[in-house]
Amino acid sequence: MRLGMLAVWYSVMALTLAIAGAIGAVIVLVTFGNLLLINTGQSMDPAIPAGALIVVDPRVDPTVLQPGDVITFAGPAETIITHRIVAPLADDRGLGFSTRGDANPAADPEIVRPPNVVGRVWLHVPLVGYLFQYVREWQSATVLGPLLLLAGFVVAHYWLAGSLTGRSGLEAALPIVWLTRRQRWDPAAAAARELAEEEATSESKIRTRRSQRHD
Repeated sequence: MRLGMLAVWYSVMALTLAIAGAIGAVIVLVTFGNLLLINTGQSMDPAIPAGALIVVDPRVDPTVLQPGDVITFAGPAETIITHRIVAPLADDRGLGFSTRGDANPAADPEIVRPPNVVGRVWLHVPLVGYLFQYVREWQSATVLGPLLLLAGFVVAHYWLAGSLTGRSGLEAALPIVWLTRRQRWDPAAAAARELAEEEATSESKIRTRRSQRHD
C-alpha cells in the first residue's frame, strides 16, 4: 500500500511539475519579447511538425536574414505563415524573400517583403503547441483544477501519516526529499523492508499472546 501511494504521489507531482514548468517557460519566453505560435499545418514537416510550439524573435533585422532561415510572416488574407527562406530578392520594390515550406514542391507565389516579416524562428518544441493551446483555453481549468486538488490531497495524506509515525510533516509530505537525504530509493529494498516490518510485527504479536497465556 505504501509503495502504491508513493507511485501515485510521484506520478501526480511529476505531471503537475511538468505542466507548471511548461507554463513557467512560456512566461519567461514571452517576458523576453518572444512570440509564441502554434504550428497548425504540415508544410514544414519534418523539421517543424504540426502541433509544435514555435518561438519567434520579432526583433530580427530583415536585412540580416539568409537562405535557410525559417521566418514567420504575414501572408495573404491575414494569414500567418512559417516557411524557410529560399533566396533573397531585389527588385524595383526593394528587398524581398522567396520562401517555401520544406514539404512543399514549389516556392510560395508571393514575395515576402520586410514589413511583412513577423520574426525569425529560433526554437520549436514538438507537440508542446497542443498543450499550450489547451492551457490557453478555459477548458484547461477542468483538468488543472482537479489535478492540483489531487496533488494537494496526496501531500496532505503524507503530512498526516508523518504526524502519526513520528516523522516531521515536511519529511512525510515530501518523500522524495526524505528518501534522497537518507538513501536512494530502491523498490526491491523497500519491499523487503516492508515485508520484514510485517514479519516483525507478527512475531511481536505471537510473543505477546504467549506472554499473556503464561500470566
